[in-house]
Amino acid sequence: MTIAAVQGQRIYDGDELELEMLRCAVSFKYFLKNHVYIADRQADGALSGVRQWEWWPIHDEIVDALVGDRRRSVDPIPRLIVLKRRQIGWSWILAALHDWSAIFQSEYLGGTSSIGEDEAAEMLDKCRFIYEHLPWATKPERSANNNTELRFATTNGAIYAYPSTPTAGTSYTFSRFTADEAALHPFAKVNYNSYAPATEYGQIIIVSSVGGDDEKHRVTNVWFEQMWKGAVRGDNGFTARFYGRYTRPDSDAAWEERTRQRYATSPGSFEKQYPLSPQDAFSSMLLLRLDQQSITEGHELALTVPPRPLSGISLPEEINRTLLAQANLKIWALPSPGMTCCAYIEAAEGKGLDFTTSGIMEVASRRELVSLRDNRLEPGEHAAILIHLAKWYNVKLLGFERNRGEAISHAIGALWPWRDRLYWHQERPPTRQQDRVGGNEPVYRLGLPVTGATRPGLIDDLAQAVKDRQIIIYDPDFWDEADTFVVGEDGRAEALQGSHDDVVMKMVGLLRMCRFTNLPRPNLAVQKTYSWAGGEPSDNKPWRNVG
Repeated sequence: MTIAAVQGQRIYDGDELELEMLRCAVSFKYFLKNHVYIADRQADGALSGVRQWEWWPIHDEIVDALVGDRRRSVDPIPRLIVLKRRQIGWSWILAALHDWSAIFQSEYLGGTSSIGEDEAAEMLDKCRFIYEHLPWATKPERSANNNTELRFATTNGAIYAYPSTPTAGTSYTFSRFTADEAALHPFAKVNYNSYAPATEYGQIIIVSSVGGDDEKHRVTNVWFEQMWKGAVRGDNGFTARFYGRYTRPDSDAAWEERTRQRYATSPGSFEKQYPLSPQDAFSSMLLLRLDQQSITEGHELALTVPPRPLSGISLPEEINRTLLAQANLKIWALPSPGMTCCAYIEAAEGKGLDFTTSGIMEVASRRELVSLRDNRLEPGEHAAILIHLAKWYNVKLLGFERNRGEAISHAIGALWPWRDRLYWHQERPPTRQQDRVGGNEPVYRLGLPVTGATRPGLIDDLAQAVKDRQIIIYDPDFWDEADTFVVGEDGRAEALQGSHDDVVMKMVGLLRMCRFTNLPRPNLAVQKTYSWAGGEPSDNKPWRNVG
């Protein structure tokens, strides 16, 4: 279909074309409103028609954000992040913006990132489609035209398309970089760390909807959400814009009724595709395990209550200062008389593989006092630092994750003198029937088992405490992890791929220790599984398995 066949639209030529191109060169708004034609496609992607770009009132605001308006002293936004509903044409706007810049600006270099190779090629196809359907008898000559690059000979302006892959990088310096449907990019954060430095002096535009219902177009990261909320808070240099359910002028009550009926068999899908607010959009992106409002408040709390400067704190002399320098120690409150505290250590699988993280909490207020997190020390070295801190705070109950706790338990046996201040888990509670027939005494093992059987209940406990504001957490690492701690399709609560949950699981353990600190300690004379290797606890002998 040629442009002349679209509603009888004329083709500009001669002096008229020259005048129109001058008007386009000085105004992206004029170019978009008068010279851009886009494709209508069927569900299978086949072209069904070509139509001129439809201008809506909201486009004035969008164009001002993208390129500014000199006549009204409006500057373009250098770092823009957009959360949007479906079907408002942002992909075509970005394609037109790249075309306009490459055609009219000398040495313009535009980059665009998409979900995968197919989507990257599709984005460049939009740029190519707009160019090929410009209503101009003579178009600027192209010097490159393939699946990854579109370049114009006269200006040497170029557009490059990249898929979101773990190795996607660039050696170019971009005038502008756009990321379309960024919440659907599998490696959004990695890619951003590549193109952001390459666009240090240019414009970055990040755009996304919540995603589609099909498996290919579902949200794959929370990086976009974190970036958008960071822009709202004003702490990452971006400006956030939201274009929701009623952005389109034809989104009236009749449209909503028709569209809701179309999604009637898929509860929640209408709200997902056409969110009424940013909260609606993000709540439908990923099912966060922890309460969203509590997470928002937690981020604010972390900003208002920073840790105390370590330079002004006299730490226990027993702590190895060389090792401490490799760890991330945060202290919000010092020990004081009458304070009852508990401590917990979440072990990593080994040095460098993940983070070993631990903390100390005041039992009465469930207020976080100390956080220690590192992936450079051996787990036992980390535990040694925490144990000396726990002694300083006169901790009444010390626990650790048993699953990966061999090095931790050895450090406890060597450095912790109080057997009755350790968390012993009742392994096999006796039943009433067993009691009647002669009974089995409880069996206790050292450490907290975090298994398929215990993990869901432990996480439920933390989630309820967070929602009810029964726990006070100052550590920003916890709230950052809460943003990526989601319920998967299998119902398991865990961190998204590429994210961490060690601080969340540490808090799970600390809350458990708080609940048990003031309960009667088990009669360790009957424990059958772990004991000291020999002598009394004060002999500093490690624990050993005797079961």
